[in-house]
Amino acid sequence: MSITPTRVFFGGFELSDDPPSLSCDGRSVGLCRDDTRLLWLLVARRDGAPMPRRELLAAMSADLGERAPAFDLLARVGLINQVLQSSPAHYVAHLPGRGYRFVGPVRSG
Repeated sequence: MSITPTRVFFGGFELSDDPPSLSCDGRSVGLCRDDTRLLWLLVARRDGAPMPRRELLAAMSADLGERAPAFDLLARVGLINQVLQSSPAHYVAHLPGRGYRFVGPVRSG
């Protein structure tokens, strides 16, 4: 039986799924719930394959509700990378025509 972690670590960050939150060195990081959920979906995809835009939006549709059509993934990923700027490399890569992928090393906690 496989157990999915509800908390992961990368760089100095701790990302939790229940409730959705992101902290760095023990301090809360200013990401809204939707962006934190988006980050979790990307981090949880451990196979290294990009997650297509359509799949990401479908996974988030319950959280976004009627806001889903206005949710701009590319802008949200840009914001996430700005918030995670403690590293010179972006943690979330946009692969045009293929989707998005979390590229940093992750450990479960």
